[in-house]
Amino acid sequence: MTTSSTDLTAANRAFFDDLATKYDIKPWQKQLALQITNYIQQNLDFIGIPKYSDPITLLDYACGTGMISRALGPSVISIQALDLSSKMVSRFNELAATSEITFVRNARAIEGNLLTDEDPPSELNGPELHNFDIVAVGGGLHHFPNPAKAIGRFAQRLRVGGVLLISDFIEEEQGWVMPTGAEHTIYKYGFSESEMKGLMEGHGLGGFGWREMPERLEMEVHKDKPVSRKGFLAKPAKM
Repeated sequence: MTTSSTDLTAANRAFFDDLATKYDIKPWQKQLALQITNYIQQNLDFIGIPKYSDPITLLDYACGTGMISRALGPSVISIQALDLSSKMVSRFNELAATSEITFVRNARAIEGNLLTDEDPPSELNGPELHNFDIVAVGGGLHHFPNPAKAIGRFAQRLRVGGVLLISDFIEEEQGWVMPTGAEHTIYKYGFSESEMKGLMEGHGLGGFGWREMPERLEMEVHKDKPVSRKGFLAKPAKM
């Protein structure tokens, strides 16, 4: 595990730049995205989407190729996406432009990092990057060098009543190591319910909720060492 947040950020940027053109193309990758997408769409009430009467705005952080945007796209009217990998940003925009979902097709990702040791740069502090109804992070939190700080930064981007949605892996007792050379990009190999609740309490957030995916997520990250993980959705709202 890399101890320096600067080193970990650089490692993630390089790793996902390299991965961008190879992401979401293998059958197991497509199945993984489909499982997570279906589960999100089956849990819109848990997320809180039906109770909104106004158009819903989404910040898709660490957006990658756009799985979260596509999952929530039919339920929102505006999507802003951010990723620290310039090549993932390009891939997001390439796929969004051909989407059958109107508000995904209108979405554009930009390169940016809200998790710097200092305050985020001025170009990420405009009104267009604040007061979202939903800030969502799909499969990214375990890569962030300081999850608690990350949640605090995301809370700052929500309107009062807005929801922070985290989709990630559950920490399992036997431990887990990714046999792909990606170890240097990972801060933590999953989260427990109690840990997520602790991370999300404070920052002006409340009303914690947690749901575990019923089906395990199968990843063929190495042909001789398939990996099976449990996933979760967690969310609080800004008070």
